[in-house]
Amino acid sequence: MGTLDDFVKVLDFGLVKALPHIDTDELKLTHEGTTTGTPAFMAPEVALGKAEINVTSDIYALGCVGYWLLTGMLVFDGETPMEIVVNHVKTPPIPRSQRSEFEIPACLDETIVSCLAKNPADRPQAMDQLAEMLNTCHLSEGWTQKNAAAWWNSHAPDSLS
Repeated sequence: MGTLDDFVKVLDFGLVKALPHIDTDELKLTHEGTTTGTPAFMAPEVALGKAEINVTSDIYALGCVGYWLLTGMLVFDGETPMEIVVNHVKTPPIPRSQRSEFEIPACLDETIVSCLAKNPADRPQAMDQLAEMLNTCHLSEGWTQKNAAAWWNSHAPDSLS
């Protein structure tokens, strides 16, 4: 699979929240009341340090990844990490159709928009719900390795070039 331009790979689980029944006091790298994460993918409630962080925060981050895959751009840019975080909290995303050279099917666009809702209650509430939404989206043509190679050649981050 490593020779293919497009295949699913898990590279980083990032930060995780311990389950309540696991004693991790000696293992803690973060502390309650602090905010840690990658600004470009941080859900508003995470950025604000809210206590209720759950799967909908992960769905927001996945929406950020989907946005990047559809446009080749992050949802929000900024001169500083804090500016990016503030944008996640307050600024509506620029429509994907204005940032992509490809036509984006309305169903797929609406699914990504739902993942990026500022209010967690307005996002899909579980990954299986998100999967069902994605399964209803049909592309007009199939995605091939040739499409993938062309996309990555024009959108790969500088660090991968």
